Amino acid sequence: MTTNCFKRKFEKQKPVIKRASAVLLFAAVFTSIGLFVLPFTLPLETASATKERVVSGPKYERDKPTASVHPASAPPAQTPVTSPVAPETALILPAETQITSPRTAKYTRCGPGDDGEFIAELQARLMELLYMDPDDPTTHYGPMTTNAVELFQNAHGLEVTGFADEETQKLLFDESAIPYRMKKGSEGKDVSSLQERLYDLGYFEGLRNGFYGTATERAVRAFQSANGLLPDGTANSETRELLYSPNAVSNLKPTPTPEPRRTPKATLKPSPSIKPSDTPKLTPKPTDTPEPTPEPTPGPTLEPTAEPTPDRTFEPTPEPSLTPSPTAPAAETGKEAMISVALAQLGKPYRWSEEGPDGFDCSGLVYYSLKCAGVSVSRYSASGFSQVESWAYVGSIDKLKRGDLMFFKSDTSSGISHTGIYLGDGTFVHASSSAGKVIISSVTSYYERNFVLGRRVF
Repeated sequence: MTTNCFKRKFEKQKPVIKRASAVLLFAAVFTSIGLFVLPFTLPLETASATKERVVSGPKYERDKPTASVHPASAPPAQTPVTSPVAPETALILPAETQITSPRTAKYTRCGPGDDGEFIAELQARLMELLYMDPDDPTTHYGPMTTNAVELFQNAHGLEVTGFADEETQKLLFDESAIPYRMKKGSEGKDVSSLQERLYDLGYFEGLRNGFYGTATERAVRAFQSANGLLPDGTANSETRELLYSPNAVSNLKPTPTPEPRRTPKATLKPSPSIKPSDTPKLTPKPTDTPEPTPEPTPGPTLEPTAEPTPDRTFEPTPEPSLTPSPTAPAAETGKEAMISVALAQLGKPYRWSEEGPDGFDCSGLVYYSLKCAGVSVSRYSASGFSQVESWAYVGSIDKLKRGDLMFFKSDTSSGISHTGIYLGDGTFVHASSSAGKVIISSVTSYYERNFVLGRRVF
């Protein structure tokens, strides 16, 4: 009886026991899986946390080999990282290092006479900051590179040596480097050229001695005010570009207006002087002089002279026939005259802001050649000459003709900064800052990609 009751009670609880057994079995399986996976997940979490600390750490941590080789040695203060910007910064840093590594990895002192690939990059940076006339950089450290380095050192308060030492190079390739400009206290040929241009436009009346003093600063400020620029008295790139262009507003006042007023006053004075009748009394006096007496004397003198004169008159007659021959083709040889003047300057040194006859910059050579060929034009910069609209526009290199002016930008700037005279057959003559003298160059890929326009003067 008791046994039957127990059996019946067991039969009733049998489904519950089965369900409990299933739950216990599932828990046991889940626990065993967790214990099996746990040893593998812990190293992965540790490695990912270490990687996060290395990538998102401070900038200087990327240069420490211990951070990547021994992640456990990283200081605990750097482990908490919450900002999402840090990984982006860490990813950008290698790209910046690749760009600046040729400039900053080795600060080898270099100077006049040195050669090397780094010098071309040094020149390119000096040209970008306008301390050199932009041109195709070379690998030679010549006089113009020396002069440009001296200008840069002087502008940044460094010791002026002309040598690109470590301190100069660090500042040169830094974003805080100041572009070339003239200000109070500057001196040199560039300042005297500035004073000359300000004088031509009527802004400067002082001594053009190449020193940027108070009078020059005042003149620059007046020019800036009249031309809509910030009147700070500093000749920066914007001021110089407008100053040496045909668009510069002049301060000269028209002087020819009072001149015609003076001329009629002078014509009224001689009219009353004719009134006195003293003139007929003077006329009989010369008649009383014995003038016929010397008449027989020239008679014999003319006889011997008449014989040789016909012989001499025939000799000069063929000579004047030669004079019209050079005058006739003068209009055709205008550009040839300009070219011959430019070619005569080959080998002469490149000199900052000079226009001959002993040295030239690129626009100075063009100005000197045009002036010697009889073209009346002001002293402009390369950009200024390109803006002379009276000269025909040439839009591509393949349309250039002999004697056309060529204008170029640089790889780092879209503004016109170099000029030369086209000779034909893919060559042109120009004053090259990188070569340091007047040379003939071929239109290489550098000049092809940087060609902006041409101007046909003749």
